[in-house]
Amino acid sequence: MKTFLKISCLFSLLFSVNSFSQMGMGNGGMGGGMNGGMGGMNGNNGRGMNQMQQPNQAPAKKVDLIALMLDKLTTDLILDTFQATVLKGYLEDAKKKEDLVFAEDIIDQAKMDKIKILRDNLDKKLFSLLSKEQAEKFTKMKEDIKKK
Repeated sequence: MKTFLKISCLFSLLFSVNSFSQMGMGNGGMGGGMNGGMGGMNGNNGRGMNQMQQPNQAPAKKVDLIALMLDKLTTDLILDTFQATVLKGYLEDAKKKEDLVFAEDIIDQAKMDKIKILRDNLDKKLFSLLSKEQAEKFTKMKEDIKKK
């Protein structure tokens, strides 16, 4: 159950990190700032720190949260191949829709309200895909997460 919570949190984090990078918060932040513009203060034309300043910095590993969630749900709910394939499509579609919401120029509360609606719709789709036993197990998983 803790793993599902972690995966859910990571999934949400992925969407928020992705939206910040789309808004220009990476590589110098805020569209360049002191590092960017016409030559920048440090002479690296807005690229952030150069190799000489951070020689041990390893590239960030990309985690496929959809695959992690799919694997967790497939294992815990004992999904068959058809269910897993359809669920993968649902998760990918949900991620695209959440990315669009995070990219909107609206207040954070409005974004969170829209995300909640999208996740409720995803749950409805998932429940329509599950057997009665699987749906009961999924409901219990969600309740356990809410308790923590």
